[in-house]
Amino acid sequence: MARQKEKLKLGEGAAFDPARLKELPQENETWEADFEALPKPPKQNERHFLGMIVSKKSRCILAEMQVSRPSVNDMATMLANAMSSPLSGDAHRPSRIYARYYTPWDDVYPHLKEIGIKVSAHREFPWIYLLFHERLRQMREMRSPGKVEPTAEQAKVAEMFPALSKFVRECGFIEIGDLDGCGFIVTAEDYDGVRVFEDDNLSTLVEAMAALEKELSMWFGEKKGKLTGVPKTVSKGSPQ
Repeated sequence: MARQKEKLKLGEGAAFDPARLKELPQENETWEADFEALPKPPKQNERHFLGMIVSKKSRCILAEMQVSRPSVNDMATMLANAMSSPLSGDAHRPSRIYARYYTPWDDVYPHLKEIGIKVSAHREFPWIYLLFHERLRQMREMRSPGKVEPTAEQAKVAEMFPALSKFVRECGFIEIGDLDGCGFIVTAEDYDGVRVFEDDNLSTLVEAMAALEKELSMWFGEKKGKLTGVPKTVSKGSPQ
């Protein structure tokens, strides 16, 4: 059965109160607003998301929220928090917000228009992307206190295998294993559970690493080509 769309809660007693938010001073500023999927641990069944509101002017996170499945009220709460009690700076309204359309949370956008905020539909959010991956790095460091520092020679692995290094840092995870003495198997899987590469016909660890580097370099190239052909702004349906 399809999940019923959550109804937006507005007004007194709700996080998003248009009358209260409209009283805040407005600045000529653009914000990015989106939810990004967090890496799903192998034993975790449900994916979680990290929502962020980022000012393109100050390049600071104004609000963030971690949820299991983003809803319209999650986005409304995050936007209200960014305006009334931002993590950086004083309370205010922006003049424009970049966000996605055709999502579970786009019912809040008309109410932003009511309080004088324009909404532009976008598919790419460069500052959220940058700060989201900075958050992931911080999370990894918190989970690995007292980690072993690599030697100078070991640290060169990232330079020798740049595509592989970028993949495990930003996109997913890899597995390399021995096939009962008959060679190696390697796999690369992204955060959405899509297997990007697999090869079980390899003889050595070095060959496995080289195969991963070659295939992931091609994968990044194809991905970049697709993004280049996608328009950054979608005007259809965007409030004026």
